[in-house]
Amino acid sequence: MVKAKVESKENSRVVLEIEVPAEDFAAAVQQAYQKMAPSIQIPGFRRGKAPRQLIEARYGREIFYEDALEIAVPKAYLEAIEEMGIDPIDRPDIDIVSMGDDEPLVFKAEVTVMPEVTLGQYKGLEVTKNIYPVQDHQVEAQLEAMRERMAELVAVEDRDVVEMGDFATIDFTGYIDGEPFPGGAATGYQLEIGSGQFIPGFEEQLVGAKTGSEVEINVTLPENYEPSLAGKEAVFKVKIDELKVKRLPELDDEFAKDVSEETDTLEALKASIRKNLEAEAEERSNAQVRNDLVDQAATNAEVEIPEVLIEREAENQVAEFQQMLAYQGMTLDMYLEHTGQTREQLREQFTPQATVRVRNGLVLEAIAEAEGLEVTEEEIDAKIDEYVKDMPEPEKARERYQGFRENIKNNLLTTKTIDFLVESAKITEVEVEADSSQGAEETGPEVEAEVTEEE
Repeated sequence: MVKAKVESKENSRVVLEIEVPAEDFAAAVQQAYQKMAPSIQIPGFRRGKAPRQLIEARYGREIFYEDALEIAVPKAYLEAIEEMGIDPIDRPDIDIVSMGDDEPLVFKAEVTVMPEVTLGQYKGLEVTKNIYPVQDHQVEAQLEAMRERMAELVAVEDRDVVEMGDFATIDFTGYIDGEPFPGGAATGYQLEIGSGQFIPGFEEQLVGAKTGSEVEINVTLPENYEPSLAGKEAVFKVKIDELKVKRLPELDDEFAKDVSEETDTLEALKASIRKNLEAEAEERSNAQVRNDLVDQAATNAEVEIPEVLIEREAENQVAEFQQMLAYQGMTLDMYLEHTGQTREQLREQFTPQATVRVRNGLVLEAIAEAEGLEVTEEEIDAKIDEYVKDMPEPEKARERYQGFRENIKNNLLTTKTIDFLVESAKITEVEVEADSSQGAEETGPEVEAEVTEEE
């Protein structure tokens, strides 16, 4: 049994002084001898057969100490933190104080632990809930977006010159100082004139050109272009193969039927759109309330956040960002090269949000503990059932999710804790006019992800 005492320091650091009994350290030295003996050659003895005393006499008694420490220190450290009820969040810094034959091993272990949270007010918090009535223009914007998605491209037959809004099929090659450059050529490329998706000035110079003709476009490559080419003057030789225009469907009952099997009239489609927008607005309002309450509770609390937690969360966010880039067909290295950043600089950008996430998470954990909030195994099972119910092979999916039970539990506890804040809060509803820009392409609320929770 080890002896241990603990000293608290700043920034959630503690120093453990741990004493390993002499007999336990001697046993570790003997294990080290048994491990090393086969590799030691002493004249007059077969390899691995030399007595320990002879090896120590030849090489010094300390020959086995390094390996003995590797055996004794980790075991004693784990015993000590369990005995003292310490919850470390990083690897300890070890400093050997003393050791020797027939003497106890004494060492110090300095480590960062989970910080203490001093809660302030978190019950009865006052918050304003913005209510966003759905406006007619939002419904109309959604209808127009649907028309755009169902539009057809038809060939232009009454003219042969390019106009704004046309979809031109083009072949092009770009040149810098008379030489083609990488990524500057394509054939059969369809470009919407006026969309702004090409280099500034490129599309405008195509207006008035005739199909079948070849034109030269002079542009300056933008600063966000390939770094080795950015800012250079380029000439594009462009051949216009075909012109098409967008034909929008009529807004009528037939359009409503084409859009959804659940609507057979235009009025029914409008009602469905309004209902969805109202649900999205309510979700956005609720998310705003939840975030505001968490922010208030965290602001009212006192907690000194260890730097290691912030660094770890910032790195997690870099990994999440890397996954998002992968969905878009881009690697993190490609993104860093394009933006001229290093991974460390990117991580620094995530640090402020990482700090908020860590702070909020620590405060929510403290509230859950103070209120005795818990998540049962049945609740975890129910959440897994919800995840897998629509999957092709739910039983196999359920088995995979078993490895994520702890994550699911933590997320459910976060949700339950925020629910508690909402239930005890004083919420004042205020009707506000929705932003006119919302409604056309909005697919759901955009809420800063300060905590992770399960709905």
